[in-house]
Formats: sequence, structure tokens, C-alpha cells
Amino acid sequence: MLDSETIQSSLIGDRSLTAAFQLGGSSATVNLLSRNAASGDTQIWSVNGLNSASRRNLPKESDANWQVSGIADFNRDGQQDFLWRDLRTGAVRIWQINGDTAQTITLGTVADLGWQISGLADFNNDGSADIVWQNRRSGEVVLWYLDHTTVTWGGMVGSVGASAWRIQSVTDLNNDGSPDLLWYNTNSAETVFWLFRNGKPFSGAMMNAAPSNDWKIASVGDFNGDRSSDLFWRNDRTGETQFWLYNGTQRSQVLAGTSIAASWQSLSTTDLNQDGTTDLLWRNPATGELLAWFVQNGAVNSSANVLTESDLDWQPIAALERSTAPLITPTQSTVRTGTITSAGTLATAEIQAPTFTRRDRVNSGNTSDFYRFTIGQSGIFTAGLTGLTGDADARLIQDTNGNGAIDNGEIVAWQWERGTANESIRRFINAGTYFVQVSSYSNQTADYTLSTNFTGAASDPLQFRIELSFADTLTGLNSAARDAINQAARFWEGVILGASSILGASSLSISIAGQSFTAQDGTADTGTLALSGPSLTLDAADNIVITRGTSTLNSRRFAEFNSNPLYLRDIMIHELAHVFGFGTLWEPLEFSFTDGSKLLAGKNWINRTNATYRADSYAGWAYGDLLGTATPTAIPIEPQIFFHWDETRFDTESMTPFAETPGTPMPMSALTLGALRDLGWSVNFGAVQPYTLPAVRSAPVLTSASPGATTAGLAAYKCACGRCLSAIRTDALSPRLTDAIAA
Repeated sequence: MLDSETIQSSLIGDRSLTAAFQLGGSSATVNLLSRNAASGDTQIWSVNGLNSASRRNLPKESDANWQVSGIADFNRDGQQDFLWRDLRTGAVRIWQINGDTAQTITLGTVADLGWQISGLADFNNDGSADIVWQNRRSGEVVLWYLDHTTVTWGGMVGSVGASAWRIQSVTDLNNDGSPDLLWYNTNSAETVFWLFRNGKPFSGAMMNAAPSNDWKIASVGDFNGDRSSDLFWRNDRTGETQFWLYNGTQRSQVLAGTSIAASWQSLSTTDLNQDGTTDLLWRNPATGELLAWFVQNGAVNSSANVLTESDLDWQPIAALERSTAPLITPTQSTVRTGTITSAGTLATAEIQAPTFTRRDRVNSGNTSDFYRFTIGQSGIFTAGLTGLTGDADARLIQDTNGNGAIDNGEIVAWQWERGTANESIRRFINAGTYFVQVSSYSNQTADYTLSTNFTGAASDPLQFRIELSFADTLTGLNSAARDAINQAARFWEGVILGASSILGASSLSISIAGQSFTAQDGTADTGTLALSGPSLTLDAADNIVITRGTSTLNSRRFAEFNSNPLYLRDIMIHELAHVFGFGTLWEPLEFSFTDGSKLLAGKNWINRTNATYRADSYAGWAYGDLLGTATPTAIPIEPQIFFHWDETRFDTESMTPFAETPGTPMPMSALTLGALRDLGWSVNFGAVQPYTLPAVRSAPVLTSASPGATTAGLAAYKCACGRCLSAIRTDALSPRLTDAIAA
């Protein structure tokens, strides 16, 4: 923890700290906009430096989806107003402040949440603050011109394309009285400026790059009193800081600052002591302390504790700067304080080192806690939840697109347990910034202890790998189709977390072959797509272990696979699940040994009488979640064959027996990953694809079990296991002689 004594000894040597939060010789105070994350109450705190604050209540906003996105005096009455955005609907509004009241003025709705408000400034020199938008997906930049609180024009002014470039600040970089844009690249740590004139960019150039992407721009301000915008940098990994002083767009000096512990968050930049130089305000989210750094000539001259708010639900957002200057726009994007919700967000994550321990609680009013850490090298990260008094989950997240939301594919590790059982995750990760989320399951109250660890490493010996071999019988498959099979394998390498009890090693060899399938009546089988399954052995405790796998593609469908490689990828994702035991290991198997003895091994996960999969299972819990009941529920499976989920209930889900037509998504749901977890695989539930249960429909009437009999909109049987159970059991499932000897 960074306290005032640490600042005194490491930063300013023998010089004494200010005894209290002195704002020069005037009676001025710093005003902070604060919001209570639990209740939605909003206040303005007037801090006087005596570790206390007078508080003025504003209207309450209990809907946590509404977030303050900017602060400006929109109607020019001398009071700062607040720009809000609903992060669920995209609606935008202004609170026009008059004393303790607020008039709500609706500006419109931007439903695409890829668009984010990046700053406020007067771009067309009419005296009104305008809104800068950036689309984090496309890279487009749009301006909304405002006349007081009315949008008069909106249009695109430029684009950086789909990239890692983010608007970091809106400020006057070349001292011409017009606002400009400062960009930062989250991958390369480069900075770029766009200079504006009359609301249009007329010049842009590279500025200076940071030594690594561990360095982030924490604040922008005039740190040496020359009326030019300077940059304050912070290393997320080491805590080091630097002041980069500029003369216009030319860097004139780099001054090393002092490290500050990762637990402190940069809150705001404002001239706290009225000396004409921008100062820095920090907050420790673990303690509620506010710390001021008073800056002179590009260095911290002194510091002081400002205020300690023990109720951690109260979270300051930004300082309210009382000025008529047009560029007074402390937005959340600029000061990097993030947003406040009752459940927490990525933006409000508590900054930690990669190895830490935290005890806290989640409940219906605070459903998630977030912790952020940054690493400068690859390595193995682990996290565990213990001491649970209710059901809670731990997830490892990387916000790869930088939009502040948890999008599909950004949960890199999540393996839940139900009840109060301990949870753990393990993942090999590359250098970058990550988040750990602890979330309540079904709004339960849960005390927890979160313990993490990180060990630097170039690789992970336990990381799951699939080794594919392609037989000569696949000569009819083109390179795009073969690449699709490799993509399916890479998909599963991202799903399976590492060492699993059902696998005897960290890698699995799977041979891929081709064959012209023939139906049971001797005719050409053009309906079935593939046949797949595992080879097995037993470990010392007589548990089933998968030793390798085989997948055979129907060569009669090669032309279709060659022209639709993405379709083949989805089919192979399905097939590889059978290699992992989905359907193929749902019932006990009989193993024969060379001495003539036999052994029945494995668990029974299904009920053939009513064609269901057991409710008391990971898959059963996942089905309850899909139903919205949060109760483990028996799952309908394919009748008579019992190798897939029921087609009529689950329709497009990847592990139903019928393939959809090419171009129709076949998503992998938590239902399927739960079934693999039941078998002993370590899986990442964050890898699931968007899926909702369809409306219940009637079962199709089939005149025969032939693969040619399909329902409307279905292209073929995904695999032959439904048609030829006995062949799969003897060819792909029964333990090989070599496996039995090895056992």
C-alpha cells in the first residue's frame, strides 16, 4: 500500500509533505462527482483538505446500466452538467444541473455498443461542447455538434480502421484554440495526434512510442505551466511513472517519476492548488483513500492524503473543473476511471499484481467483483476460490478489443463448480492486461477468498495439444478443407484447459482418413458426413483413459467440403467431440484382457428408457441455466441411438445428430462442454458460442433409419454413430490389444 510516508521518503527526499490538502492561499475546494455503486445515489463532494468533505445530493440513478460518460457545461450557466449513456440500450442523455436538481434531456440512441463516447470539446467554435465518438470495432470517428443541449449535426470525420488505436484524450495539442485528438495503440504503445480546424482533421503524425505496451497514458495536462499539453505515463506492471513534456506536438523532455503501487488508480487531473500546473488525484479502491500529487516543473513537488471514504460503494468519477474554457472535459475515457455499476465492470476493476489474495463478498446487489493485472511476459496463471459461503464463479478475461465489455471469446478460463465447492482455473497466457472476475451464481450471497499466482514461462508442459495426421485417402480434399480440419483442432485446444483425468498425456493424436460410405442396404451413403471415436485403455485404478482418436470423412462429400471449408470446420468440431467421448462414452464399456478376464468400466450418464442424460451432472446444471431455472435438469437425448442431444429440442446446437445447411451456425453450448466435463475433461466454459433454446417442436416422422431421411432444412447426418453403433463400438471404442497390454 502506498501511504504518505512512502511518498515522502521515495519521492521528495527531505522535503516535507504538505500537512493537509492545501489549495494555495485561496478558499477554493475541489469538487468531485461521486456515485454509490450499490444504491445509485449521486453526490458532489466538496473536499476541503481536512480529510472530510461536504456532500451535495443530486438525483438518484438506480439503473446501473446508466453511466456518466462526460462532464461539461452544456447550457453555459456556470454549472457542470453530466452526459450519460445506457450501456444496455445505447441511449444518450444530459443531466442539466441546477443546484441540487437535474433536468433530463434526451439526445438519442446509438444502439451499436461498439460506439463509445471518447470525449467532449467545442469543435466548431460555437461555445457549446460537442461529443466525440469512436467505434472500437471499425475505428470510425464521428462528431456530434451540439447547440447547448440539442444535437444539430453528426458525421464521420475520419477512421483508423479495425485496429488497436484508441482515442486517449481530447485536448489542444498545438495551442491554436481548437481541440485535437490524441491516439494510443494498445498493441504497440505508439501515440499519434490528429490536429483539427473547424471540426475537421487537417494534420496527423506519429508522436513518440512508449518502451512497451506495459506503459499507458494515465493523464494528460499541463505539468510544467507552459500552457502546452503534456503526457503522464504509468507502467501497469512495475508502477513506474514518467512525465513527457511537450512544446506543441514536439516532445521536449522526459522526466522519470516515482513508482506507485498497482492498487492506486488514476482518478483525475486538475489544478488542485491554483498554481497554474495540472496536479494528479489518485484513488485506492481497496481502502477508499484519495491521494493528491502536487506537480511543478514536470515533477511531484509534494503530496497529501485528501480523503478516506470507508464505504467503498462510494466511488468518485472525476473532478468538476469550474472554468469557462472550452476544453474542460474530464471524461472517463481521458482519466481512465471507468464506469460505476452495482455489479462492477472491467473499467472499475481493482488493480492488482498478478499474484494476490483478496477476501470479499458478492451478492444480489454486487453480483461481480473485477481485478485487473498486467504481465510483461508469458507464463502460467492460476486462480482459486476458497472459503465460499455461497455459489460463486471465477473467470479469467482479456478485453482483446478494448471496448470495456466481455464479448464472445474474451473469457479465456472459466471452469465452474456448483454449490460451495472450491473452484480453480489454470491457463497459459501471453503478455498483456487481464481481468479476474468473481461473480455470484443466481444472485447468491457468497463470501470468498480469491488467490492467484503467476509463474513466468515460455510454454506450458500441460497445455492441451491435438496432433493431426492425414491419411492418403484424403487426397481429394483441397488445402482449404484441410485447413478447416486444423481450425477445428485449434478450436478445441482453446476449449480444453490442460491436464484432464480422462487423457493420459497433454496431447492427443487423431488420425483423419477418407472413405466412401455405404448404407446398410449396400447402396451409396451420401447422407452421412463422418465417423469418429476414441481408442481406450484403463489406468491403474481401472478408469477409462483415451489414448488416441480416429475420424473418417465420407469421401462422397469431399466436393462439398472443398467448396464450404467453414461448414467442414463446424462438422469436425462435432466429430472431435465424439473422439473426446461425447456420446461414445456415455455408458460403461466392457474391456477384455489377454487372460480372458473382462471388466466393465466407465459411468452410466444416460437413461435409455426415457432417453435422457442425467440431471445430477455438469451438463444437467448447464441445461437448467439454458432453461432459466438454475436447477439441474435431465436432458433429452437422441432416442434409440443415444449418442447426441435430441434434435427436436436443441435444433442447431453442435452436438445434435443432424447437420444444418451450409452457412447456418451450429453453436457449441455449455450443455456440450458440461457433458465433456462430466467425463473428466478440464474445459473453459467461456469458449461457448451464443446459443438459446429454440421453441419446442414436434419430432419429425422418419420412415427409416437411413441417413437419407432428413428433416426440412437439415443437410445430413453429422456422423455415422447414430446409424452404425455396433461398428463404432468394435472399431473405434473397444480397447486395442496393445492398449490392454500397456495397461
